[in-house]
Amino acid sequence: MPINTTLLSKSWTGICLTDIMMSLSRNAAEEGLIGTTFPVLVLFGIFGNILTLTVLLAPNLRTRSNKLLACLAVADTVTLIVNLLHSMAHYEIFKLTIWFRRLYGNYYGKYKFQIIGTSNWSIATATWLVLVICLERLIINKYPLSVRKQAKSAICTILGVLGKALNFVLFCLSSASF
Repeated sequence: MPINTTLLSKSWTGICLTDIMMSLSRNAAEEGLIGTTFPVLVLFGIFGNILTLTVLLAPNLRTRSNKLLACLAVADTVTLIVNLLHSMAHYEIFKLTIWFRRLYGNYYGKYKFQIIGTSNWSIATATWLVLVICLERLIINKYPLSVRKQAKSAICTILGVLGKALNFVLFCLSSASF
């Protein structure tokens, strides 16, 4: 038996909404993917990232590549945690209760752009970290004997070029009219 939430809807909008209208998903496939599959991925992802952090940040394994991989694990964890609240809103126990709708409405309504920005930032950070890790390993494989001498200058050059490219892309996107 669904919980009556029409009083909350009526007091805000003047109309009564059905439970289906208050649902975030419109079909069973979306509800299955976001409501069932994503929380399992979040649990495995957070557990795997914590395990990765404990291994990579051990005192005897602290190398530059391992530090970059640890940063990648943190960025992935932030992405998973930020998107978990939206996934929880697909469950019957949460989406039809007044306290969760108030929490979701107040929290997500006020900070919607900050939440989306944090999610996008962490995804972009993870993407750039993967690129830097690949470039670092390419340099190590290409120049195996002179890695110690050239690694710092090569990494600084790569990061400088990537930073300038990112700055140019952001400038173009901010000045464009859509």
